[in-house]
Amino acid sequence: MTQAGATRICLDDGQSLTIASNMLHHVLGTLQKRPDRLFLDPSFLGTLPRDFADITKKSISVLEFSLRTSELLGKDNVVNVAELLSYSEVDLLKMPHVGKKSLNEINSVLKFVCYQHQVNLEEVRKKFRDRRLGTEM
Repeated sequence: MTQAGATRICLDDGQSLTIASNMLHHVLGTLQKRPDRLFLDPSFLGTLPRDFADITKKSISVLEFSLRTSELLGKDNVVNVAELLSYSEVDLLKMPHVGKKSLNEINSVLKFVCYQHQVNLEEVRKKFRDRRLGTEM
């Protein structure tokens, strides 16, 4: 049973999610404007080390950015690690209010995560960016 003003959404894996009705419009609108969110298919992620592929599916909140950086990324609808990886440094600097400090923080965290999983950051960024832009080979 859902609360008044809430909508229950059934997911592919049989689980369900309850979301406030006023947020549902925002979420659906965001997905329509940003179809690139759908690039997390298993065939694409299967080309990455399994533990790294698992991290790319998670929210950027797992990266523990400063509040300012988290809010900046949220305002640009960057919600998961894969999306963040799909933006080059130039793309990030084009986002409103992202400057050198925020860029340095993002790069430092991503470099550390890639180092932990023995993945080259620039190669992964290029792969995700090509996927987002539809230019992959």
